[in-house]
Amino acid sequence: MKTKIEQYYIRDIDKKLLKWKINSKEKTIALISGARRVGKTYSLRYLGQCYFKEYEIIETDNLPDDDIKRFMDKKNRVNNFCDFLLSSFGISKENINNDLLIVFDEIQEHNELKEAISVFNNELGCRFACTGSALWINDTKGTRATPDYETFKIYPFSFVEFLEIYSKKEALTSEKEQLFDLKKNKSGSKELITLFRTYMVVGGMPQSLCYFFDNYKKEDVFGKLNKLKETSIVKTYEKDLIRYDHYFKEENLRLFSEYRNIIREIGKQKDITELKETYSKLEAMNIVILVKDLSNINSKLASSVNDSLVKPFLLDTGILFYYLCEGTSDEMVNVYYRNFIIGKDSDDNGYLFENYVASTIIQNNMLPFFKSFKGVDEETEEQKDYELDFVISNSQGAIVLESKSGSDRTHKSLDKGLNKYKKIKQSFVLCNSYKFDKHNVQKGPHYIPFYAIDFLLR
Repeated sequence: MKTKIEQYYIRDIDKKLLKWKINSKEKTIALISGARRVGKTYSLRYLGQCYFKEYEIIETDNLPDDDIKRFMDKKNRVNNFCDFLLSSFGISKENINNDLLIVFDEIQEHNELKEAISVFNNELGCRFACTGSALWINDTKGTRATPDYETFKIYPFSFVEFLEIYSKKEALTSEKEQLFDLKKNKSGSKELITLFRTYMVVGGMPQSLCYFFDNYKKEDVFGKLNKLKETSIVKTYEKDLIRYDHYFKEENLRLFSEYRNIIREIGKQKDITELKETYSKLEAMNIVILVKDLSNINSKLASSVNDSLVKPFLLDTGILFYYLCEGTSDEMVNVYYRNFIIGKDSDDNGYLFENYVASTIIQNNMLPFFKSFKGVDEETEEQKDYELDFVISNSQGAIVLESKSGSDRTHKSLDKGLNKYKKIKQSFVLCNSYKFDKHNVQKGPHYIPFYAIDFLLR
């Protein structure tokens, strides 16, 4: 029996999936990738419940071997699948139509089924969707989705989506519409800064977000929230990493140990020349973001990347907060979370804000890069290493985002970079307030609050 969705927060992916459903003439198979626990299956369950007369979710990892073999039988696979639908869900062949959604959950457990699902899609009248959190697992034969698969990527809830939920909970007018009117207020909005910091500690994973909004007025909410992150998200990730390490033992991927190393050295430059395979797998599991070094900022960014030098971050800042408090009592976790929300954090916590920037860039379907370069220090007249924190691009050219979460607002690296690289079209210093450079309206640097990035990128 399927559980009825009583409470659901609409997100960007839902709008895209609805368009996919409406565009039935193409009849593609939706392939939704994203981290474990990010809400892939839940979004499809919502789609099935609201926009299809019938939907069924097949847990691919629980399919008996005999069923897998029958689905792979090229002569009888369609009839075998129809028999499976009848015996498992009571769906007769006559009732297989466009108002039926069939979901294969976590398809990576049996990647060989992708071709069979493509055949089902061509020969049966229903719609098909698949989810996958690590599509490279069990893909030793190079199995790939056929052209009739339409890919979607799902991320944690963004800050914009967080604000929309908060506005509805508190019956507020939309903060989103008011945001850029706050340019006139040099200190930004204190309420938005508080909400932004709250979003950072909660994170955008659906279970964390739902728990928070159900309990956010309780005194002990953050201690219990951190425990929920451990049991429902972190342990799931770490069990998968250990399982995959065991599965690929001969290749010595070291997924789990490197994941823990990333947490200890979050946002620090790292040479991964000897570990490229391991890091590419962690990135493909959607739990790690690799911000890669640019070889040449004056050319098309994606084509001039030094992928041996990276700055690794976690997909969700809320998960990073869990690791910061790992092994700490619920009471102390509550204190730490609340202190951060009201601004009692250390200048050493800059990596938390950098993690937010990296995850927000990814959520907006853009690639984040950084640029390391050498220059002469005017004071010492010696060669020195400099770094542009984040470089992204749009149709006009390169845009630089410099993170300044602490009290020090100097940005020597950005100044050097703007002088050195004339192809930079815009630059922003991310801080707690607005300040716009009237002398260089186009290029900047302009000062904007961290919470404005999500709106800026959209």
